[in-house]
Amino acid sequence: MASGTRSKLGSLLFPILLLLAPPRCFAAQADPFAENIRLTPWHSPAEERGALKVPEGFEIQLVASEPDIHKPLNMA
Repeated sequence: MASGTRSKLGSLLFPILLLLAPPRCFAAQADPFAENIRLTPWHSPAEERGALKVPEGFEIQLVASEPDIHKPLNMA
């Protein structure tokens, strides 16, 4: 009878311990690439175009724009 109680206690205790002590894989980890992301303010496509300097005879054309992605170069 004692071993039956012990197995019931063990079957209840194990899931409780798993819930109270989550594994390290669920812990928030530091982003190893965070140092490569510039913390510059977001600019509209028109502001970015005005800030670029191009040689005589060249032009800049906007071919794609995604307003929800503020820094697409940080995705590369």
